[in-house]
Amino acid sequence: MSGIQSEPSGALLAVRNLVVQFSSTRGFLVRRHVSTVRAVDDISFELQQGEIICLVGESGCGKTTTGRAIVALERPVSGSIVFKGLELVGLGARQSHRVTRHIQMVFQDPYSSLNPRMTVGASVAEPLVIHRVGSPEDRRQRVGELLDAVGLHPESSAQLPHQFSGGQRQRIALARALALNPELLILDEPTSALDVSIQAQILNLLADLREKYSLTYLFISHDLAIVRWLGDRVVVMYLGRIMEVAPSDDLFQTPLHPYTVALLSALPVPDPTVEDQRKRIVLEGEVPSAANIPVGCRFAGRCWLWRELGSPEQCQEMEPELSCVAKDHLVACHYSGEAAVRPFGLDPSVD
Repeated sequence: MSGIQSEPSGALLAVRNLVVQFSSTRGFLVRRHVSTVRAVDDISFELQQGEIICLVGESGCGKTTTGRAIVALERPVSGSIVFKGLELVGLGARQSHRVTRHIQMVFQDPYSSLNPRMTVGASVAEPLVIHRVGSPEDRRQRVGELLDAVGLHPESSAQLPHQFSGGQRQRIALARALALNPELLILDEPTSALDVSIQAQILNLLADLREKYSLTYLFISHDLAIVRWLGDRVVVMYLGRIMEVAPSDDLFQTPLHPYTVALLSALPVPDPTVEDQRKRIVLEGEVPSAANIPVGCRFAGRCWLWRELGSPEQCQEMEPELSCVAKDHLVACHYSGEAAVRPFGLDPSVD
């Protein structure tokens, strides 16, 4: 792609110190600023070519906002998003139009992400029309190829979205996202609105498409079972910040952040004996408001380890930095070593 070159680090995508916030206002005739919600608060991570990174965390932690900022659906307040050497933040309209060919997003709800008045063929071909790719005949042929690639019959291009099931609609959304041969797909919980049996089909399809088209995925999810099966690396977010980053196997075998340990303790185990013996960690209290983030570690008020250690003042006075504690394993916790040596941390599925 002209004007875009690889990052010196080899990363396809590099997000650095990204901040996205929203202002809340009141009033009918005169709008008055009420508060500022810091949805994404100074996060950094890199995505390598061909890799699958999974963003996980509770609802409202900033996962989707991060994905939307990368595809310019949200405007960052500060920070940097570099795709193959090109800075995307503040990019002009013409260059931004070119870059969108290489970064596409698949949204969570397949029922609302497709225009109900457009045929499937028109929806899949829309990116080709916008970017003026090929002749009408070339586009029809391309639509047929894409529908076949996602497991739908090419003749279904004449039908409307309401004639398809949720799983089929998500396949159509994937076909549309692939129309321009992107390098990076941002998948915003693409299976959460589907039945479990259909989820498995879509996940297998994603694995096949990754292999066929040499794709890189940023997969946003709250389903840890899916993340464990699909992801190469996992980024755990809480209240707009990254708590832990690690290769998938390392994270599930030895979680080092108390929040990650608590998340994994809620993951069902298919072995009844282990399920009866394991000890779950129940987080107390509510997630603080993103409009009023507490001083110090934002997780301290709900942290089981903080209570076990006698509620050290350090956690309420100083926010921990994301630091490397093992190979490719980063944690934002003052006492991550304590979480690792306790029974919860060594194996969250067994007491």
